[in-house]
Amino acid sequence: MIERGKDNDRVITMEDVSNVAFRIVEAMVYYTAHGNHFARASDKHLELGPKQVVRIEDLLQVFVDHHDLMTDFLKRILTEFSEARYNDLERLTQIKLYNRLLECYLVKKQRIDAEVERK
Repeated sequence: MIERGKDNDRVITMEDVSNVAFRIVEAMVYYTAHGNHFARASDKHLELGPKQVVRIEDLLQVFVDHHDLMTDFLKRILTEFSEARYNDLERLTQIKLYNRLLECYLVKKQRIDAEVERK
């Protein structure tokens, strides 16, 4: 179901943003796997300039104030590309993705601990 705002405009949710970010990562993983060109039919309309780079850490900036969504996003890409495509995934980042996921869990634990202390 599409959410609508007061002017009947489509409301874009953080879940929508997460799905778009995942599709970008997916396209880039296959781009890397196919020798730096978009080989899949669903990606043929995409194009990167010779000096353009898409890094996962850049996409993570979208989730900077939404650690739960960042956690879900990281789990999703690590699960989806954990085996055959993991090396292609690693080429898209300069950070350790599992370490970033652990940081997300730490932030969540700290947030829960702070809530418990307030009560």
